[in-house]
Amino acid sequence: SDSSQPGEGEHKIANYIRQMRLQPGYNPDTRHCVHGLDADLVMLALATHEPYFTISRDHVDFKDPDRKQRKKDQEPPGTSNFDFIHIDVLRQSLEAEFGVLKS
Repeated sequence: SDSSQPGEGEHKIANYIRQMRLQPGYNPDTRHCVHGLDADLVMLALATHEPYFTISRDHVDFKDPDRKQRKKDQEPPGTSNFDFIHIDVLRQSLEAEFGVLKS
């Protein structure tokens, strides 16, 4: 849905992906990449059950939150650092860590 419909963008994207999966001929090897800093993006990506889902985020230095803005002001355009969360790797790590709880 567009901006005329209420709701957060990341939830709209997750719903769109779920709807795509229901379509005949959907390619299960489709890759998805969403950019954002919202913490719920990770949970939404896990909930899609898509095998190829990546979240890109602007790198945040939690030790010095003001450093990012200071550094950004000094950097030439196009040199930002990004972090990537590969949801399939995260899912495998969670299964390895907590899989013993299944039994």
